[in-house]
Amino acid sequence: MKANILILLLFISFCSYAQQKTFPDFLVTDTIVKLKENAIIISDTGKINLLRSIYNKEPFLSYYQAYGKELITKLDDHYFIDLNQDNQVDYVYYGWAPPCNFQKYLIIAENRNSVYLVRHWREADFINFNINDTSTIFQLLTTGCCGHKYDYINSYCINKKDSIILVNKSDVFWQKSCEPRFPDTIIECNEEIIIIKDSVLLSLFPDVWSVKDLGKIGLSNKYYCKRGNQGIILYSEVNENQKEWYFIRIELNNETQLNERYLYGWICSDDIKLKD
Repeated sequence: MKANILILLLFISFCSYAQQKTFPDFLVTDTIVKLKENAIIISDTGKINLLRSIYNKEPFLSYYQAYGKELITKLDDHYFIDLNQDNQVDYVYYGWAPPCNFQKYLIIAENRNSVYLVRHWREADFINFNINDTSTIFQLLTTGCCGHKYDYINSYCINKKDSIILVNKSDVFWQKSCEPRFPDTIIECNEEIIIIKDSVLLSLFPDVWSVKDLGKIGLSNKYYCKRGNQGIILYSEVNENQKEWYFIRIELNNETQLNERYLYGWICSDDIKLKD
């Protein structure tokens, strides 16, 4: 991953999530514009009838019964787009919804012969969206909440005429509530490393030594790197105790709670070795 892209992604962790969550200017995308450009035009009456037919099918039924009135009034948040270019119009809801008040809600349902199958259904923000002649490509940011200490960025590519199956590994970032310290710069020439300890928990800071110390900070949902896991150094610095620490991107090939791809954080030089 190029340094400028990584810096861009790291800054996502500093986004506030108030009721009207805002991103830094450089993360504001034209996703809604692109959704509108690619959506078929349906009258309000036709859209309401179609929405009711979708929401009255499982698993939308209980959702519609609870929030249907509020959702139906937000017609500008509903888009009908052929995401997989199979000549069947799929459904996208992207807007504020009752179940989530700190991040927009995203629902994606695939149209399979007029039966809508739910493919994504939870809070998320688009940070990229594009449709070309062969595929639909987008990235989603899911912000941790309720004690969860990580943000997730997922990248998806739906190829033409493929079924809309949104399964992918995530990049994992510390979220703002943990007050992490990200490096000011990223090293251009990245050195590869290997974990040499049996179990290592990446730190938010370049000066926390033990799992016990991390526990005092109140972290939850910890993700451990294991002996043999590999990654790259993105930044290095020497702390007050003259100990060298590295900010790394580690590739997770061990079993974790979710299907992550990368985890970012600080690690002491004692816990790694440079890859030959």
